[in-house]
Amino acid sequence: MAVKETRGARLKSFVIAGALAAAGMLLPFAYAGSDALNILPVVAASLVVSAVLVGAAFTVLRPPVAGAIFVLVMALGAFLLIRSSDPWPAAAGPWLLGSFAGAVLGGRLGRRRASS
Repeated sequence: MAVKETRGARLKSFVIAGALAAAGMLLPFAYAGSDALNILPVVAASLVVSAVLVGAAFTVLRPPVAGAIFVLVMALGAFLLIRSSDPWPAAAGPWLLGSFAGAVLGGRLGRRRASS
C-alpha cells in the first residue's frame, strides 16, 4: 500500500538537497580562501555532474541498484578527483556532497514516479 507523501515531506527533501548543494559550493572557500573564485567553475561542474548522475540513478533504477551506483560514483569520483592535477582535487568535497544531494532528490523523484 502506497503512502501519500505530505507537502512537508516533499519540502524537507528539497531543503536537505539544497543545503547539501550550498555546502558543496561553499566548501572550497574553506580551503582556498580568496583563490576559491578561480576554482569555482571546477567545483560547480563537479557538484552538478555528481548530483545528476546519482539523481538519475535513484529516479530510474530500483533502490538496491541505485544504492550500489551511489557508492561507486562517490568512491570512484572522489578517488579520481584527489589523484588528478590542480585544481580538480578541490572538487572532491563538492563531488561527495553533490552525490548526497542527488540521492535525496532522485529518491524523492523515484518515489513520486513509482506512486503514479
